[in-house]
Amino acid sequence: MAAHRHAMAAMALISFAESSFFPLPPDFLLVPMTLAQPRRAWLIAAICTITSVVGGYLGYAIGYYLFDAIGQPVLEFYHAMDKYRAFSAAFAEWGVWIIIIKGLTPIPFKLVTIASGAAQFDLVSFTMASLVSRSLRFFPLAALLWRFGEPIRDFIEHRLMLVTTLVAAALVGGFGGGASTGGMGRPSSIAASTTPAARPASPSKSAGGAKKKAAKKAARPKARKSAKKKAAGRRKTARKAGGKKRSARKSSARKAGRKSSARRGASSRSKGRSKSGGRKRGGSKKRSRR
Repeated sequence: MAAHRHAMAAMALISFAESSFFPLPPDFLLVPMTLAQPRRAWLIAAICTITSVVGGYLGYAIGYYLFDAIGQPVLEFYHAMDKYRAFSAAFAEWGVWIIIIKGLTPIPFKLVTIASGAAQFDLVSFTMASLVSRSLRFFPLAALLWRFGEPIRDFIEHRLMLVTTLVAAALVGGFGGGASTGGMGRPSSIAASTTPAARPASPSKSAGGAKKKAAKKAARPKARKSAKKKAAGRRKTARKAGGKKRSARKSSARKAGRKSSARRGASSRSKGRSKSGGRKRGGSKKRSRR
C-alpha cells in the first residue's frame, strides 16, 4: 500500500477525515511511506499536516453548528465525553495553548476540533494553533524516519506517543509555573489583580524630582553653547597654526629661491670672466708671434 501510486492521496484523505470523525490516524501510512521514500519525508509530513488542519475545519464546523446532532454522538462513540468536558473547562484557563498541547498527546485530534467549534473558539487562532500542533506531531516523526530508517520504527510505534506526552506535560508544567508568577499561561487580568499596587510618591519627593528635571533641562542649552564655543576656539587655533605653517613654508621657499638665483648669478659671472681671460690670452699670443 505504501508503494502504491495513490498512497499519497489515501494518506491525505485519512489525515483529513481523522481530524473530524475517522478513527485511524495517518501514521500507519506515513511510517511505511517515509521508509520507502526517505527523500520525500518532508513532503509527506507537510501533506499530512496541511490535510489534518483542513480536516480540522470540518470538525470545528460539526462542533459549532451540529454538536447535538453529530458532535456529541461522535464523542460518545469514542467514549470521549469526559475528556470533552475537561477540555472545555481548560479552554478558559489555557486558551490557544490547550490546542497545541493536546495535539501532542494520544487524545484524538477530532476531540480538539469538535470542542473548539462547540466553544466557538476564534477561527484564526484555531488555525494557527492547529498548524503548530500538527507540525509538531508529524515533522519530528518524519525526521526520525529519515535519519534512522527502519531501526527506529519499533520506537515510534511503541514509545513515541509516550515521549510526546512527556513533552506536553513539560509544557504544561512550564506554563503552570509561569502562571504562578503572572507568566504566559495566566490571563493578564488575573496577573494584574495579584500584583501589588504601586505606592503613590510623596509630594515633597515629586516636587524635588520636578525641580531636578527643570534644572537639567535648563543646563542642557548652556552646555551645548559652551561645547560649541570650545569647538569654534579649537577650529580657530587650528586655522592659525595652519596659517603659520604655510607662511613658514612660503618664507623658506623664498629664501631657497634667492639662494638658487644668487648661485646662478655667481656661476654666470665666473663663466663670463673665464671667457674674457681666454680672449686676452689669445690676443697676446698672436702679438708675440708677429
